[in-house]
This record gives sequence, C-alpha cells and structure tokens, in this order.
Amino acid sequence: MTTAIVMIAAATSEGADANPVVSRAVTTASAGPFLVAAMGFAALLMAAGLLTLRSGVFPRWTAVVALLGAISFLVTFLTLFAGTGEDSAFGFGFFPGVLALVIWSIATSIARYREVSNTAGASVEAAASHGRVD
Repeated sequence: MTTAIVMIAAATSEGADANPVVSRAVTTASAGPFLVAAMGFAALLMAAGLLTLRSGVFPRWTAVVALLGAISFLVTFLTLFAGTGEDSAFGFGFFPGVLALVIWSIATSIARYREVSNTAGASVEAAASHGRVD
C-alpha cells in the first residue's frame, strides 16, 4: 500500500501541470497493491473475528469489529469486477475496513498487554508468598 501511495504522490507532484494521462496510468497501475492488501486484511480480520468468537480470547466486541472490517475489505475487492473507474461504489469499503483494522489492532494489543501484566503480577505475588523473591 505504501508503494502505491508513493507512486500516486510522485505522479501528481507537479500539481496542475501534471500530465493527466500519466496520472491516470499511475493511479490505475497502483490499484493492484490496494486490492491485494484488501484481500490480505479481509483474511486476517475474518480469521481473527471467527477465532475470537469461538475461543473468547479477546472481548466479543473485538470480534464484531474484525468481522465488519473483513466484510468492508471484501466489498472493496469487488472493485475488480466493477472496474477501477471513478463510478465504482465498491471502493468506499476501504476506509471502514482500515478504520476497523486500526481499532481491532489497538484493542487487541491493549487487551493482550493487560493480560500479560496481570499474569506477571500474579506470578510475583505467588513467588513472594512462597518466600522466593528475586
């Protein structure tokens, strides 16, 4: 995705003097990384959401956020069938998908950090109660 963003920025860096044919060609060529990333993120979020619902390792709302993000990225992937033109409504799924990915990443990171810190604190307390303090 970063490569696609840099390519688009470089093609339009001249502002109003940019050649529209070159800008259009670069934008069309860089659609591939966005669509590949969308499918990868959809697979990641779908698997994480379903596993979270089954195992309960994270709060259930994180599973819902992950599944919504996966659906958004799958909708974005439908751009391949509709074409990458300006009138494709499927491209609008990318922003909610990225937003869900960011929210899910932050929420699961915080939940995991809290679990690890609680486990470490319990280990220290157990060792102290048995007289083994490091």
